[in-house]
Amino acid sequence: MHRLMLRKPALIKVVVLGPEGYRSDLRFHPHSPVGLVKRAISLQLAVHPSRIALTRENVELNSSSTLQQAGILDGDFLKVIPRRQGTAPIDWDGKVSDPFGRDIVSEATLLETRWFHRENARDSVIRKNRIRRFLDKRTLPDNQLVAMAFNDGFSLLFANWAESVRRHRIEIADRCLVFPMDDQSERLARELGFFTCYDPDSRILGGTGTSRAFGDRQFLRHIYFQTAVVRDLLDFRVNVLFQDVDLVWLENPLPLLMHGAPDVEFMHDGATRRHGPWCANTGFMYFRDRPATRRFWNIVFSQSEQMLQQRGQQVVVNKILGVVGRAGLDAGILDEEAFVNGHRVGLDRTSSKIPAGPCVIHFSWTRNLQQKYDKYRSNGYWYLDRDPGDEYRLESRDANQT
Repeated sequence: MHRLMLRKPALIKVVVLGPEGYRSDLRFHPHSPVGLVKRAISLQLAVHPSRIALTRENVELNSSSTLQQAGILDGDFLKVIPRRQGTAPIDWDGKVSDPFGRDIVSEATLLETRWFHRENARDSVIRKNRIRRFLDKRTLPDNQLVAMAFNDGFSLLFANWAESVRRHRIEIADRCLVFPMDDQSERLARELGFFTCYDPDSRILGGTGTSRAFGDRQFLRHIYFQTAVVRDLLDFRVNVLFQDVDLVWLENPLPLLMHGAPDVEFMHDGATRRHGPWCANTGFMYFRDRPATRRFWNIVFSQSEQMLQQRGQQVVVNKILGVVGRAGLDAGILDEEAFVNGHRVGLDRTSSKIPAGPCVIHFSWTRNLQQKYDKYRSNGYWYLDRDPGDEYRLESRDANQT
């Protein structure tokens, strides 16, 4: 009796080099397509395969060719080049669209995004371990979690939100997880009685505490961090309310949100062409624990370089909503009478259009912190006893004064 023995083809090793010191030693069958190699690399870099080019001796390899056809031998060096255009189509249940086809991403932004992704691979593991410990110790009513992130530059706004919650006797601390971005904001959140998830060794968070204006360089780290935190939280199968800190709560919004139906809901940001047709404000977002919700936010996270290039998250989220909202994601806009956004809040009472009995007010639509403080004070929603810029101390006035 003879047994037919087939020799298994030898694998070849390719050494892949890329930006910011990236290196990976990979082994493939000689007949493997170049596209398979690109997919393996894209998984390591957390990017879409179409956003990188694979080259040998400065010549781009055809993705449909095999390594053997491309003349790749064992031990050859290949190089990863981020594509300047950097766009990738969005595929939702077979409906494909590319809302970023004309949005050029610079080489510098692509390199910066790669650095963020590599650092986040480490940070996400630490965050998830701490999130898990937080959730293991409690049962969330209606499986609802409130989360927010802030740095020392926005500490007064967080303290003012916390005071609005205290004054209106809203019990929220036990289901609220705060993601501070520096030592000072970590201390403040704990002093005010909130649970925190903070990683002082994160390189992404380094320098974010100086951000005080929309779109500055430190603010971009803030945006990336927020997007990554939401992605982590959604993996824990909870309903997540993620909000900025420049809000006040006059009533607990969670019961209203609990009875909603969409996969994801946003505060309305006012009718603008830039954010149309959804005009969703990403400073107040509610995510329901559904597979479609996680798919949607994974797409948002995959467009991190667009957020950095466009110096903000909101335009990117709205462009993606314009695709997936038509393709099957159930997205909704919250009632403007209960959830009031900054476009209805003027710098003085006469220009404000705040309805009677709102649940939440968002003090957005400002160019800097000083304008925010002006909006708070002139409309009667600044609850701290000292003017912004001074060392804060919470006052204890009667909540009816509001």
